[in-house]
Amino acid sequence: MIKVIMWGTGATAKQYINKYHKRMCDYVEIMAFIDNDEAKQKKRFYGYNVISYEKVDDYEFDYIVIMNTYTKEIWKQIGKEIENDRIVISSDQFFELFVNTGYWEDKRVLFYGDGMRFDLVEYRAQFTFKTVQYVKTGGLGSVTDFDVVFLCPPRLLDQHGTLTYEEKLRIDIHEKMDIEDEHILGIGEWRYYLQCDRRIKGGSQNGNKNFFIIGALDPMQGWGNILLRVLGGITYARNHHMIPIVDMQSIKNQYLPEGLVGVHNAWEDFFEQVSRFDISEVYCSRNIILSGINTHIDCLMDAGDIDYRKNVVQLLERAYKVLFPEKEKVLGVVYRGTDYNVVYSHTTPWKLTEYISYIRHYNEKIGYGYIFLATEVEEAVVAFKKEFGNKVFWVEQQRYPASERRWLYSIHFDRENDEFKKGMEYITVLELLSRCDAIVGTNSGTVRAAIVLNKNQYEHINILE
Repeated sequence: MIKVIMWGTGATAKQYINKYHKRMCDYVEIMAFIDNDEAKQKKRFYGYNVISYEKVDDYEFDYIVIMNTYTKEIWKQIGKEIENDRIVISSDQFFELFVNTGYWEDKRVLFYGDGMRFDLVEYRAQFTFKTVQYVKTGGLGSVTDFDVVFLCPPRLLDQHGTLTYEEKLRIDIHEKMDIEDEHILGIGEWRYYLQCDRRIKGGSQNGNKNFFIIGALDPMQGWGNILLRVLGGITYARNHHMIPIVDMQSIKNQYLPEGLVGVHNAWEDFFEQVSRFDISEVYCSRNIILSGINTHIDCLMDAGDIDYRKNVVQLLERAYKVLFPEKEKVLGVVYRGTDYNVVYSHTTPWKLTEYISYIRHYNEKIGYGYIFLATEVEEAVVAFKKEFGNKVFWVEQQRYPASERRWLYSIHFDRENDEFKKGMEYITVLELLSRCDAIVGTNSGTVRAAIVLNKNQYEHINILE
């Protein structure tokens, strides 16, 4: 039995109590909740005491679990580096402890609903459950041999749309089979089990080494978000005495040709592997942790932990020499549109005319001579060129019309080596952004990755909401 004190009494903590604790209560005992709000400390939360951090020594506990969205603030408050403490742990680390108890190992799970949602978790599910099945919406038929159903709503939906879609799935399930409601889990009841790190079974090699596989990432993610997860994962592995390795071959991603899934590591087309071990050897080793989908992105990151391949370095240097003016200040400008318009969790793109107006005034304020434009939107290039003339430049790459609303990762161009070329175009954009003197853009993986690659040396950083 793990004894924990939960930090937070907000929506995340309520979700845990209402959606997860009933399954985890045989393994987890809650001793109290922490909240910095003194008014809440005078009340009880689901029957538990609410205390200040200073009162934790009055309780017996194994871990303090950060169960809210103020992770950085809490780590700063207690004076610790993020995810580098044995007692105070993140919610992802907490769910990892539970998954590693083996609770799910004998469960047969049926995933029902949207295929894109299943694609996100399929690889980890294979290491977590006894058996895994997937059936698309409307295709239940005579499915048997499962213990629990995990509902898979489309990823584009907001909270209301998600609940509505799940209710339709539940009705369909009850019409076709006899199953109790407690064995049907919505996304809010199962997602955390598959988002966290997990120990997986390998072979018998390297018994004295511990490996951390940074892999099976979100298939939709581009290089910006991938690099943030790789760099954060390297830091986490180092802090926990593990050897990191990047796996971009076990599941599909937009830089790996479909026919090479499972046999070729796309990471190594662009970057050197982050350790001396081969991915096949690691999967045959005794002690393996597979990273979570979006874990460790708040860890300290050092761009020096990754190295481009030599041919990539040559291509990047050539692009820099051709495009960048000598001895001139360059403002890096990131404009995202297309699929950012349909993902409710992403920053809503600005109207192009308003964005150009803002950039014009901002550039006049800082007094830079040139603008490097990073965008996937065809019309944005035309509009910036019209506004700034020869003072704006960009990478020549495949772009999309402003009306495009499909997930960009799913779009393929009719050209040889499309996956490598898309990857090289994006890496070139990121590297050149990192060499600008300042950066401005809406909150995105591109902006955040460029800041990390720049090693926070920009004269100005302006992240827009």
